[in-house]
Amino acid sequence: MRRQTAILMIVAALLLALAPSTALAGEYKCTAPTQECLDKMAANLMKRGWLGIFGDEIRENGTMYMKIIEVVPGSPAEKADIRPGDILVAINGVDLIESNKEKLYTIQKKNKPGVEFRYTVLRNKRRVYKRARLESMPYEVIVRAVGAHMLEHSSVDMAALKQEDERKGKKK
Repeated sequence: MRRQTAILMIVAALLLALAPSTALAGEYKCTAPTQECLDKMAANLMKRGWLGIFGDEIRENGTMYMKIIEVVPGSPAEKADIRPGDILVAINGVDLIESNKEKLYTIQKKNKPGVEFRYTVLRNKRRVYKRARLESMPYEVIVRAVGAHMLEHSSVDMAALKQEDERKGKKK
């Protein structure tokens, strides 16, 4: 499992390898000047829908799952009864597998506040179906996402600190 340090804003680290914003997953390095990158990222996050989960990525045989490790209190995920320990396996009936990349991309383009998505999660080895209406991303969540991204791409060796914390078990 690879620790996700960023917010999963619905299809976040699950689409197109599989993220709507690979920048949030730390996999994309903006080539624009720092302020321009920061402005674009903040503006983009303000327009996106928000589910309110944090998770660990699980990849097995071309399939990607997301084990939910935290559900933000008051979030659409909490309202939909998505729980820590659930494993997200599908969105709108589309399994999170590489061969569904185009379908998932189509779903991801609808990621806006007010849009309702259907989530399939594994809970106690059983498929459970949940619906959640996305909301605007709260200020504190944007701060957390932008801050994590900026640190991951700073010239300071944050990767070494992150790896050391993970080795010690400090995953949050």
